[in-house]
Amino acid sequence: MKILAHHTVGGFVTHCGWNSVLEAVFAGVPLLTWPLRMEHYLNEVFLVEVLRVGVRVREVACESDLEAMVAADAVACAVGRLMGGNG
Repeated sequence: MKILAHHTVGGFVTHCGWNSVLEAVFAGVPLLTWPLRMEHYLNEVFLVEVLRVGVRVREVACESDLEAMVAADAVACAVGRLMGGNG
């Protein structure tokens, strides 16, 4: 919690597990969402579409695609959007 609350933290990459989500939301840190399995995808929808405190790393994610590579430019674009750029 102390790390997330530090003034130099501009964002947090999360797998969308509920513990890390709650800690980041409580600290007011925007999230870069990268769900891995099960309820993580539902948590991502809640963070990105309802609370609007997150940016997706992957535009389309499904459990059968867990081993897929995510292109570096997709990650860079998501980080840019998270940090206030157009990405």
